[in-house]
Amino acid sequence: MLNPVTHAFLERWFKFRNQERDLLWGKLGVAFGIGGMNGMFPAANIENLFMYSFIETVASVYSQGVASCFTCGYVETCAVGMLEMKIKNIVVSTKKKNPQRMR
Repeated sequence: MLNPVTHAFLERWFKFRNQERDLLWGKLGVAFGIGGMNGMFPAANIENLFMYSFIETVASVYSQGVASCFTCGYVETCAVGMLEMKIKNIVVSTKKKNPQRMR
């Protein structure tokens, strides 16, 4: 689930692992993952690549990224985007509670 540039960069670290080159062995690493619905999957991929290079994962941090719904132009009518799936229910319930604030 990583973008190709990040994956290729982390794969380049394999050369430090082969033939008992211990440049990265035992080093500490933090896996940061940001995804559309959940960043857990990119962080897990980074952790796996750390494991291949014998890098010790200290922490794994993940978060939900910015929805592309706000830039595609179909925010109000899209039935399958992030706005519909996660945010719209919150906005509708807030609008019912306090209609003056949502204008």
